[in-house]
Amino acid sequence: MNKREPGGENFSPPYQYKIKFFTLFKLYFKRDFLVIESERAPLKLFELIEKGSEILGKSLKEKLISKGKLKRGAIILIKGKNVLHLKELETEIYPEDDIVFFPPGGGG
Repeated sequence: MNKREPGGENFSPPYQYKIKFFTLFKLYFKRDFLVIESERAPLKLFELIEKGSEILGKSLKEKLISKGKLKRGAIILIKGKNVLHLKELETEIYPEDDIVFFPPGGGG
């Protein structure tokens, strides 16, 4: 088994996922990042958002998801790749992945 795979030498439950917040998310949630623990890996992006909402309140989900889809203007990067170019909310995320959330832009 590869050391980087869940269940490998360096990973065992609970798995930790670190989400980094930028711009208005930093101000709104009053933190730079959020660590989420899970008994399994990988998690799908929507599951990670659900778990984050359990910690921060439903506002995280409300700010990122509308009608089962990622809100227009929201940017989520997994290992530097926009999830819109992956599997969107179905993207699998591993504990060692770099996870970055940018809120939808405002103004007009």
